[in-house]
Amino acid sequence: MDALNRTDIERLIAAGGAVVLNGADLAGVNLDGLVLAGADLSYAHLEGASLRGADLRGAKLWSARAHGADFSGADVRDAQLGTADLSGAKLRQADLRRARLGGCNLRQADLRGADLRETAPDPSLTAGAIDDAGTRWPTQP
Repeated sequence: MDALNRTDIERLIAAGGAVVLNGADLAGVNLDGLVLAGADLSYAHLEGASLRGADLRGAKLWSARAHGADFSGADVRDAQLGTADLSGAKLRQADLRRARLGGCNLRQADLRGADLRETAPDPSLTAGAIDDAGTRWPTQP
């Protein structure tokens, strides 16, 4: 799929219906504040993209490549992030409750103030993640 820009994505959203961006090249694209709830971004190239404050509730991001992307303040509840690469991504104040994180690479990710309750991140894939007192990790049984 060819590289897309913000205008292309806004047109897809405005057209209504399912937003399918499977494998799309969105590297470096500003997607701040867009409503992409339920969108299929599986295998998308999101390296260095900005999704600050975006609504990604229930989105599919299976195997997405989002190294260094900025998801600060994004709503990522119930999203499917299995095997996605979010290494070095900014997830400050992001809401990840109930997101499926199996195999998701969160190494070196900025998780300050992020809400990860009701998730199950793989501890081996969170090495070096940056957190703070405001980060809400899943409770252990």
